[in-house]
Amino acid sequence: FDWHLLRPTPALGGGRAVQNIGGIGNVTFLPPQGVDAPPLAFDTGPGNALIDWAAGAATNGAWTFDRDGELASEGRVLERLLANWLEHSFFAAPPPKTTGRELFSVDLAHAWQAAVQTGGGGPLDLVATLTELTAASIAEAYARFAPGPVAEVMVGGGGARNPALMAA
Repeated sequence: FDWHLLRPTPALGGGRAVQNIGGIGNVTFLPPQGVDAPPLAFDTGPGNALIDWAAGAATNGAWTFDRDGELASEGRVLERLLANWLEHSFFAAPPPKTTGRELFSVDLAHAWQAAVQTGGGGPLDLVATLTELTAASIAEAYARFAPGPVAEVMVGGGGARNPALMAA
């Protein structure tokens, strides 16, 4: 589908990234029409899975996701923890690669929640830092692995409706 309907014309000036931000983030890099290169697709890391868990934890189960990015917007990104979490081996692994909730799991969320608490942060800081983690992991995947210049990004999935995530 992506190859046949979403490949950009050469006039765009580069390739197109089709980014899904569902429970797990994944991207397909499409070269412009006329360029003899295959598409490249892989998982970028956690999408909404950890954010959703943290939103539930922050609201005592009242929310199952961060509505309109409200919780992340009220928290602060804990930069030291973010930098540490971005050291996770999955992010540096070259494509092709895939992941799921077995790696970015509730157990990992609990461990990272404890790290936030130890660092003096609260539940909203966890949501904010996980939101930034998702955005940063996508940006790093593009910087490390895009096969050519990306002129346009198309975003779909539930994360596309999270203004805090999209701003990050």
